[in-house]
Amino acid sequence: MEPGVDDDIHRLFDPVEDEISVNTLDLYLAWPTQSSRFSAIQRNVAVTRDFKHTIPKPIVVLVHVNGQPARALINTGSLADFVSLTLVEQLRLERVMLEKPLTIQLAVQGSRSKVNFGVRVRFQYQGTDYKRYFDVINLQNYDMILGTPFLYQHRVLVGLNSPRVVLGSKEPLEMRGPQVSVLESQATEVYEDRLERVRERLRELAQLLCSQAGATALPLLRAINHSIPLIDEGKIYPWHPSKCPKALRPLWIEKKNSYLKSGRWELTTTRNTCPMLLITKPGTPIRLRVVVDLRERNKNTRKLSSPMPDMEGILRRCHTPNRFGTVNMEDNVNIKRS
Repeated sequence: MEPGVDDDIHRLFDPVEDEISVNTLDLYLAWPTQSSRFSAIQRNVAVTRDFKHTIPKPIVVLVHVNGQPARALINTGSLADFVSLTLVEQLRLERVMLEKPLTIQLAVQGSRSKVNFGVRVRFQYQGTDYKRYFDVINLQNYDMILGTPFLYQHRVLVGLNSPRVVLGSKEPLEMRGPQVSVLESQATEVYEDRLERVRERLRELAQLLCSQAGATALPLLRAINHSIPLIDEGKIYPWHPSKCPKALRPLWIEKKNSYLKSGRWELTTTRNTCPMLLITKPGTPIRLRVVVDLRERNKNTRKLSSPMPDMEGILRRCHTPNRFGTVNMEDNVNIKRS
């Protein structure tokens, strides 16, 4: 080995001349590195990150359910009395299925549970002995939870320093007064015997909305409250006769008779003012679409920009009157713009 390295090794086994105290610990020590290639220092830091809480223990009492002991938590923040599913299975208690599951909202936002069953047991504690109802949920560390219903009905006084539970009434009292509120279920109740009658009533109300144009009269017309300015008011538009393909003539006759019957069209001795296009609608079966050709007139109008309609205001005005109208988008006259 090189002389420099040999001297360093022997120096490690030399007796320590300086006395080191074992009762001290040097923190935040820093020393330069032996390598000359790095212009940095090494640092040794010790930080204590211990975190402690001093909390009182909750009040857990010993009660009897059907003659068997059980651990019950006194909880002034619970709006119901609960029993654990494990205790129900161990004591083989008869469960009653709820028609509508009840939602349990915990203190943590977003955490929810459901109550699907309930039990009625013989409850005994401090001289009380009667049948009491409990909701069945999955509990951890406790067999039961005695919430505000039990505390209110028995006028319970609870103390933590020192721990004590005092019952002011051995008999359960009726819950009424300014401190009592009613929790109503928001679930929708469906009555099977009335469901079919409700469906028939809805069909009757929707019959007018689902009818064809030929079966309904012409709706009431409103006065036009706006105008479209023309570029040349004296312009003469070219006219061309309306032509219907031979394959579509049966559909044309059916639609013509339907529009004449409903009052949308009228027979006159003059020619039609605007030419019409007779084209088919997409899909099957084949249906006829009557389009009023207004392309030449649209070229002679001044384009006006208008803001979008206020949908909230329109819906508010539509809900005010006690009437409704019908619009069939399939049978309406379509105006073709280009």
